[in-house]
Amino acid sequence: MFKLILSVVVLAVVVAAQEEEEINYDFIFEKMETIEGSEQYCEYNYTMEKLSEYNFKLSGNFFTPKELNNDFGIVFTLSRAEVGSEEFEEMMHISKPLCEYMKTIYRMYFYESVKDISNFPHFDECPLPGQKEYWIKEYLFEGEGYKAFTRDGHFKIEFYLTKDGANVAGAVTTMTVKPVEK
Repeated sequence: MFKLILSVVVLAVVVAAQEEEEINYDFIFEKMETIEGSEQYCEYNYTMEKLSEYNFKLSGNFFTPKELNNDFGIVFTLSRAEVGSEEFEEMMHISKPLCEYMKTIYRMYFYESVKDISNFPHFDECPLPGQKEYWIKEYLFEGEGYKAFTRDGHFKIEFYLTKDGANVAGAVTTMTVKPVEK
């Protein structure tokens, strides 16, 4: 999930890029807040080490107390606001049943990069069993290849587990991308 979030943020920044000159940017993670009731469906903890403006190392655990099947869905929304503005504009919105999400988004953007450093489920594994703990160790996100396409702003990443149209678990992450001061 973390690589997907970072990849989508970087790709969204690419879409928003308008400047021709190459500027170095700093990615600043401000907070990650879970929604009330999330612990009924998933619990997690993680550590993140910032290695440089664009590179991060992540380790953590994710526990599913209950089976998660295709009665659940995944909703992912990425929004951006200009520096100094509180008005976010939606840049990307994904909503899929859990098993379809596993076979498409998770498979394309996440699975290959974590299969050797985690026990995260295979993209064909759905439903996800209850009482299962997943882990990831020292996942390295290298974003330096995106430097030429980066643009500053405030980003909001919303990732929810849904059931019957309601958000039952999830988190909202906010971050700021700004030019590195020389």
